[in-house]
Amino acid sequence: MRLRLIAIVFVLLLVACNSEDKPVAELESSTRNTAPTHSQTTTNDVSTPAELTASGAIVYIQDGNLLIWDFATKTSTPIADQVEPEQLFLSPDATMLAYHRRERGLSEVYMFNKATMISTLLDSFETFTNRQIWQVSWSPDNQWVLIGSNGIDLIVKVDGTDRQEVGRDSRIQNQWLADNTILSIVAYSSNFDGSLVVEKIGHYDPTTQTTTPLELGSEYPDYSTFYQAIADLGYDLSWRLGDAPPTDDSLTITWPADYDGSRLVMCATWQVTSFDQSTVYYEASDTAQLSANYQLGNGEFLFLEWRYPNCQFGVPKVRMLRLNADGEVSTLGEDIYPGESQDVRRVAWIGNRFVVSPDEQAVVWISGNIQQTEGALHLTNLATGDSTVLIAEPIANIFWMP
Repeated sequence: MRLRLIAIVFVLLLVACNSEDKPVAELESSTRNTAPTHSQTTTNDVSTPAELTASGAIVYIQDGNLLIWDFATKTSTPIADQVEPEQLFLSPDATMLAYHRRERGLSEVYMFNKATMISTLLDSFETFTNRQIWQVSWSPDNQWVLIGSNGIDLIVKVDGTDRQEVGRDSRIQNQWLADNTILSIVAYSSNFDGSLVVEKIGHYDPTTQTTTPLELGSEYPDYSTFYQAIADLGYDLSWRLGDAPPTDDSLTITWPADYDGSRLVMCATWQVTSFDQSTVYYEASDTAQLSANYQLGNGEFLFLEWRYPNCQFGVPKVRMLRLNADGEVSTLGEDIYPGESQDVRRVAWIGNRFVVSPDEQAVVWISGNIQQTEGALHLTNLATGDSTVLIAEPIANIFWMP
């Protein structure tokens, strides 16, 4: 499944326009508090479920505004307005958040620091150019933000003091490695069998600001073989695959055999299986999608199930399910916010509908309708199943910051 997702990313990158953009203008200011003036800090009179003391904060989107809800004070404080709801990017240590906002003809990427409650401007360009934000990603050491757009790819220090141009190719895909260097790849799928043609690949080092071409073959039967060839050269790809490599106890979502993500399938059979797909733990028939999987340290598996009523195209019904260590499945949340589109291919993997607390004792999740006239932010105690409403208003995309 992960390799299929990587393939989808490559396809999306191929449709970007190949433009001749001017260099990004020098930023007038590197630090700016972008909290909207029309919003004020608000108090929500709620209590957390019994036997649970939640800590930290939840950042979320409401009507285009980025806010942070604090468990200690039970208040919401605005961070910025005019924020793209789908383009929030949490740092690996969860203490900072990169976000994209648009205002008065400008596209801007900021970094919000929870400790200081200050946003730092990282990149800015005029929206009438052909530049579009395609990728924002963090270095493993939390010190750099990579901003990918068709035409210009940058890495910027989180304090805004160092800006380096990684490449000027609209087809490029940059990926962080575990040692905080970058793989720059230009590749495409040659046909529908998953084979890959690699035009060029380089290794960029921010400390020396140099790119070293890698001598590799140009054709591979699949992405797995391609990435193995890179690993065989001594490059650590563990960061690309996530913090924790799969184990014998790892679970994953298995797509239908004939599904490649390029077409809408309203009813199919999806599964939760062992990582090697040898054991099936949950099977969902007449289902449009399973997504957003999260495996707890105790082996339990949380995920979303998307269904079209009567297998007919319309507004999907979404619920959050929990697969426990004994193989039993229960519902943690009903009427999960489906997103702004009826097409689950466009919304199922964009924006968080639930996030788990750092200590894995609780989960926060969003309910709501597609029009966002109804909705709420809920907190559920994973030990007892008790839930409470934190914010009784429609919101979108959430992250938990310690």
